Amino acid sequence: MRPLHACAAAAVASLLVFSQAGCSSGTRTVRPSGSAPARDVVFAGTLEQTAPVGYPKPRAGKLRIAYLEPASSNEFIAAVGDAAQATAKSLGGSVTVYDAKFDPDVQVSQFQQALAQKVDGIFLFAVDPKAVEPLVRQAAAAGIPVIGVEANSQSTTDIGALTSQLWERRDEQAYLQVKGLARFVKPGQRVAQITSSIPSPVIQQYLVFQREWSSKFGIKVVGGVDNATDDVTGGETAMTGVLARYSTIQGLLPYNDPSGIGAAAADRQQNKSMPIVGANGGTDGLDAVKQGKLEGTVRIDAVGLGRFGLWGLYDVKQGIAIAKTAKIGPPMYIDAHNVNTTSTWSQELAHSS
Repeated sequence: MRPLHACAAAAVASLLVFSQAGCSSGTRTVRPSGSAPARDVVFAGTLEQTAPVGYPKPRAGKLRIAYLEPASSNEFIAAVGDAAQATAKSLGGSVTVYDAKFDPDVQVSQFQQALAQKVDGIFLFAVDPKAVEPLVRQAAAAGIPVIGVEANSQSTTDIGALTSQLWERRDEQAYLQVKGLARFVKPGQRVAQITSSIPSPVIQQYLVFQREWSSKFGIKVVGGVDNATDDVTGGETAMTGVLARYSTIQGLLPYNDPSGIGAAAADRQQNKSMPIVGANGGTDGLDAVKQGKLEGTVRIDAVGLGRFGLWGLYDVKQGIAIAKTAKIGPPMYIDAHNVNTTSTWSQELAHSS
């Protein structure tokens, strides 16, 4: 169903959901390190709130769109591509998916292929934004619109030659993640992060968002340890380092669900019963919440990202003005109370098709 073009490996949005096999099984009994009441902190005063949700729904049309994705092995990224393809089909068009397998050089080559094929638009989920900048300018000169994912989370207007960018609402995601952890961690208590050495602006900014919201909730982030392999095993190793370095912490903020799942395995081995709230809400995260490995996770709108990316490109080709920055639908906090009634991205897409 998804035509893929491939090659080797590097990294970008591993903040997103890396669907890897789990570590050891079993649930944890989390100590009520505070039974802390949720603090009265509201999500307000952020740049993210100024962006509109999505783009206008376009008319049908037979357009050829290229979706340049970092890697189809990532459940979130693949779900975005599936949603883009379903949206194009419903509009009478088509999407070719180019899988870079996290290799910036491969994505550059694939971008060049898309330009040579004179596609009607490009939906860009960049492995390395700087590597494709010259090609984005080339596309603009050729009149081919390019909508990027999270190109610049610090500005709604400074997006280079891109036609528009779509924000994934990472600031709000971090808010909900910290709010979830604050149900278990008292004000003034210490927590740690599982971080990443990947120099992706998206990942690094998300870690900043986590620290900023922790401060507003009265939680002290004392430091973090990198997940070196961006998977469950790396999360387990990172958590072992966290517990050795920060032995007095009362909670953990991983940058994605696999990191949290691996951390929960290390936590069980040391009988720490640490509250851990994950991020992204893929099937691995939902399963971990059901199994008691995570106290919660925050799901982002993969289906909306794919749909809006296509709508925006169609709008531009049909002469409809779009904002320089738009955002996807709101993130959703998932815990034991609602996990059994929460759809996976695949189920959501099937229901909306």
